[in-house]
Amino acid sequence: ATADVNVPQPSGKINITENGTDIDVSQYALADVDVNAGLEISFKEGAPFMLFGYTVTSGQIDIEVPAQYTELYDGAFSYAQIFKKLKFLGLQRIPNVDVSNGELPPFTGANFESIDLGTSLTSIGNYGCANTASVTIRDAIFYLPVTLTNIGTNAFHGYEGNTKIYYAGTQTQWENITGVSNVPQTIRIIYETTPD
Repeated sequence: ATADVNVPQPSGKINITENGTDIDVSQYALADVDVNAGLEISFKEGAPFMLFGYTVTSGQIDIEVPAQYTELYDGAFSYAQIFKKLKFLGLQRIPNVDVSNGELPPFTGANFESIDLGTSLTSIGNYGCANTASVTIRDAIFYLPVTLTNIGTNAFHGYEGNTKIYYAGTQTQWENITGVSNVPQTIRIIYETTPD
């Protein structure tokens, strides 16, 4: 026998506060939720970080992650289909992801147009922005700040097509980043460019 499962279908606005929301704020909180294109997601100060892994959607939305969220951990947006543009306002560090022990890179398998990693990011760890999924991700766009000083091994592994990194600094500044050789040569770097 199988049980009918009620999948919530939120619409309108979800306010994420330190006391939770109408959807449980936990890992994969929006898993298998059909999020319509009109949904707005509002973070409040002190709120736990909403993880959007495995979210499905009938329309993508733009998401801003506020400044109090300074680190991004494994699996945070893995396989998410919810966002078109993702912008971090205070991200400082993406730690190493231990893929050999089953950890998922934060954006692996996610369907997105662009990810703006903010203006204060200093380090992207091993596999930090990688796509290790069997899902092909093509034409991805990443925005990286001049504050970046370290790029780990395989940090941008697994992207195909016309994937680009827009770097806010000069070519000389880019070449001085530790681990810059870890970025695949198939990814095009555009210098002195910031998001609109």
